[in-house]
Amino acid sequence: MALAAAAMTGCSQSEVVERASDAQTGRIGFSTHVNKGTRAIDNNNFSQFTVFGSYTMPTSEQRITIFNGQDVKKDADKWTYAATDNDLRYWIETATYNFAAYGIDDNTLPAGANANYRDNRYLNFTGFLCNGANQKDLVYAAPKAHTALAEGNPVVAMDFKHVLSRIQFVFKNSFPEGYKIKIDGFKVVNVRDKGNFYGSVFEANGVNPWVNPNAGADEYTAPERSVARPEIAMSFPTGDVAESGASATTGTAYVIPFAYTEANVHLEFHLAVTRVEGQEEVAIFDKTYNAQMMPEWVMGHQYRYTIDLTGSEVGLEPIEFSGTVGDWSDWEDENAGSIEAGNLPAVQE
Repeated sequence: MALAAAAMTGCSQSEVVERASDAQTGRIGFSTHVNKGTRAIDNNNFSQFTVFGSYTMPTSEQRITIFNGQDVKKDADKWTYAATDNDLRYWIETATYNFAAYGIDDNTLPAGANANYRDNRYLNFTGFLCNGANQKDLVYAAPKAHTALAEGNPVVAMDFKHVLSRIQFVFKNSFPEGYKIKIDGFKVVNVRDKGNFYGSVFEANGVNPWVNPNAGADEYTAPERSVARPEIAMSFPTGDVAESGASATTGTAYVIPFAYTEANVHLEFHLAVTRVEGQEEVAIFDKTYNAQMMPEWVMGHQYRYTIDLTGSEVGLEPIEFSGTVGDWSDWEDENAGSIEAGNLPAVQE
């Protein structure tokens, strides 16, 4: 089956940064913005993230951790991590601070996944599942450094980026007028659904932080499959039936960024085709299909794949006609003398 892929890349523009209230002198405060895009997490619904942070003094190499997975929540227009003033952290003049953070749908990592604050500067995620049972948008803010002043320290503005890929499928009905298609049980099968995210290479150009070529041999792992043939079922929010010339479009799904080297990602679905004849809808056929693809999914990008359904694409043979006319036989010369004159009809005068 022909798959026409149209890549809609992640947008590099950003929405307006949320304006935090002026930070009180000496207190560490946060503000955020999330890269623009039609995704589950955006600036309108982003209300909680988890922050890690540490500092060193100029006279010491010892790093002191002051935020270790602290929840930061949005209350009206202000981000806060402290229930009381006693929970606030304060800037220490000349100390150099580093902060990293992540946000995720429903504020909970998938079961078995962990966020690790490495070298007290950046985050790694281990055992992150992204399959049919775990569909969550994950955003990450790379380490942000600041050397504290005696006063006038800024609010720490965390710049979050989407670190998964997002996919969608469109089934276009290119059958003639009067034919309907219906898609059932659509799923993407055999994806690599379990991976580790390496914050240490997050900013490196051309490096997929889900496949870290710069890590030590004991850390390097490519995304793998948590079970045999993991699958992601995808539904049709606006309907799974399409008239001739129209389309049926799936919802969206998150996948771990990865460049596949074989066409071993499968698209499985059931297709029924009917034709309207007068007042009746007649079944033409109903079959299950398995198509293969070899995608290259890049972090922060979303992809819409269009599957153009025609009779020939789904294996139907059209009814065709041809016609010929036989030639006349050759002229045959008959002996006129065989007609006896006596038998000719009388002349009518």
